[in-house]
Parts: sequence; C-alpha cells; structure tokens
Amino acid sequence: MTLAHIVTIASNACAMLISALLLVGAILGGRFNVRINRLFIAMLILSFTGSFAELFYDFLVDVESNLPNILQVIVGLADYLIAGIYFAVFCIYLHEFLSSKDDRPISRKPFIIMACIYVLNIPLVILSDAVLHGFLDEQARYEQDFIQAASAIPILVVIMMIAVTLRTVKRQKIKAREWTSLLAYMLIPLLGLFIEYINPDIWLTYLGGTISLFLIYVNIQLELKQQILKQEIELGESRISVMLSQIQPHFLYNSLSAIEDLCDVDIEKTKTAVNDFAHYLRGNLESVTQKRMIPFEDELEHVETYLLLEKLRFGDKLNLVFDIEALDFPVPPLSVQPMAENAVRHGIMKKSGNGTVAIRSRSAENAHIIIVEDNGAGFDLTGPIGDERIHIGIENVRERLKAMCGGTLEIISAPGKGTKAVITIPNSEEAPE
Repeated sequence: MTLAHIVTIASNACAMLISALLLVGAILGGRFNVRINRLFIAMLILSFTGSFAELFYDFLVDVESNLPNILQVIVGLADYLIAGIYFAVFCIYLHEFLSSKDDRPISRKPFIIMACIYVLNIPLVILSDAVLHGFLDEQARYEQDFIQAASAIPILVVIMMIAVTLRTVKRQKIKAREWTSLLAYMLIPLLGLFIEYINPDIWLTYLGGTISLFLIYVNIQLELKQQILKQEIELGESRISVMLSQIQPHFLYNSLSAIEDLCDVDIEKTKTAVNDFAHYLRGNLESVTQKRMIPFEDELEHVETYLLLEKLRFGDKLNLVFDIEALDFPVPPLSVQPMAENAVRHGIMKKSGNGTVAIRSRSAENAHIIIVEDNGAGFDLTGPIGDERIHIGIENVRERLKAMCGGTLEIISAPGKGTKAVITIPNSEEAPE
C-alpha cells in the first residue's frame, strides 16, 4: 500500500466521520422549514455517501483480488455522480445564501453554468477511468491528457465560483466574517483539487468539502445564537413596552378615585376592589420578567381583574361577557389584556351609550382561538390609526405572538360597528421551538 493510498483512505475516513457528526447535529437542530438548511443537510448526506464510495473503491483496489475491473468502474461512476450532484447542490446553496443577503434578485445563470460544466465533466472522468482500468488501450497517447483534463476542469469551475462570489459581495452589505468564510468554503476544496491535479493518486476532494461544511455549520450556529440573543432582547423590550402601556397614570388615578368613592358606600366592595387593584398591578409587573408562555387561565384571570376595575369606574355603561370553551393551553403573557384595554378605552369609551366587551375562546383543529370583541366606536383599517398607542400595542402583541409561539393576531373593525381581535395560538406540536 503506497503512501498516497494511505493518505486517501485516511482523508475519506475523516470526511465520513465529520459528515456523520455534522449530520446528527443538523438533524437535532431541526429548522427543516428553511430551504437553505435543507440544502446544507443534503450536502452532508452527499459528502458522507461520496466518502464511503471512495473508501469502498480504495478497498477494491487494495485487495487486488479476482474481482472484475467493471466493479471498480461502477463504484467510481457512483462516486463521480455523487460529486457532481454535491457540487450542483453547493451552487444552489451559494446562490441561496447570497440572495438572503441582498434585497435585489441575484441571477442564477452563472451558478447554473458552473454546475453544468462540472456535471458535463463526469463523462471525461469516466473515460479517463476506463483508460486506467484497461477498457481502452493502456498505451493510448491521450491517457495522461484525459486524467489531467478531468482534474483541471473542477479547479477552473471553483475559480469561476470564487470570481462570481467576489463580484456579488461587492454590492452587498455582508460582514467581513461572512465573506471570508464564503471564500474559505471554496479555497479549501480548491487546495484539495490542486493536490489531486499534481498527484492523481491522492483524493482529497471530500475531505476539503467536509471541512468547508464544518465551517458553514459553525457559522450557522454563530448566526443562530446571534438571532436568539437579538430575539430575547426584542422580547424583553416588548414586554417592558407592553407593561408600561398598560399601567397608565390616568388608569391608576381613575381606579383609585373609584375606590375612594366606594369607601363611603360599601366597605366590603372596597376591600374587593383594592384586592383586585393590587392583583392587577402584580400581574403586570410579573409579566416583565416572564420569558415563557403562561397558562391561558392565568392570562384570563388578569383580563378579568382589569375589566372588573373598569366596570367599577363605568358601571352600567360597560357590560362584560365571558364565553370560554377552551382554557387548557399556553399563551404569551399580556397577549390578551392589551386587546381588552383597547376594547374599553378606544371602543366603549368613545361610544355614546352602553357597550359590551366579550372575551371568547374555542379550540380549532390545529390551534386555539381567542376573540376579544366590542360593539364600540371601531375604526377604519384602511386608513391611519388615529391614536399611535393603539398601533404600538397591536404590533407589540403581534410580534410577541409570532416570536414566542408562532401565533397570529387579526384585527377586524369598521367605524360604528365595533372591533374584533382574533388571536390564534397553534397547538404545542404545531408551534415552532
């Protein structure tokens, strides 16, 4: 066994091991709904399969048994086909990555051309392999030319890929770490191809590709960690913003004034009102530190406390309806209460005469539905919202629903016809982690 043979076997064994470990990590990480992640997993599978094919090919060569040469050619053909598909997938991955960093569309033509050139090189590789195994005249004048051409074309294609990438990143706002990583993805396999060109007995293609996949995986994890950190910061700011939007001085003043007036009328009701007021404040303050979903039952209790305090202020002007069919599911904290406050402050208070706020919940096939509805003033959804605080409150709730559970918030309203807020919470198995 020659040194070149040992190096080839060791490189492919390492490529298989690294690919297998990365594949396990990628599968456990999930996020299969993102196309670029599916492409990455496909490249890992192809890298593992191709490395195995080359190891098997090396085994056939090493045993020097009576196995027919045709078997070696078949295994070699499978290896070349896998390498061609791998390169085509990498071209798609590179286009997808660059497109995600640019608002303008990036032409697919250069990437398609590069993939086609690599795939069209496969017949030349098969022809050179046939020469080596005696299916053509071993003394043919063009034997070495076949082998060198089959090795040179992939090198030229990778150089083309580097040129296309550099031209593309010039007009993009890509961080230095990202574009240097992009170059590393291509320069490392290019180094392996150069070594193969110099010494055709050493095959390092899959090892170079697998090292590139490892670098891609590291960068994916770094970017994912940054996204999670950014999301946590935004959620924290959103919680504080929502909490502050709920504890308004006018609400505190009016509630305390109503409790003061009640002191001369009914001591027991006053005690209940004070307890409700304290419970309301505690619920808002706890929401600031709450980073996880809470039972809908707890959120509903907080909503009821708020509405009872408003009922204390408005008396018969505010009617309350609770139609709760589903209760056992989680929701983001302070996701329903802001909608109830909008119903009172911007619906019932701006309507002449009495009004009703209704809280309903029900279960659908794959989700739970919460409806906060009023028959108040309503507003025109097609025009600008008059009170900026309504817009901020709605967007805060909408973003927190999306980030924490994949939920949605739909607002249905019309002037003089009231407003309906529909919150949809996907079932636990449907919600993103």
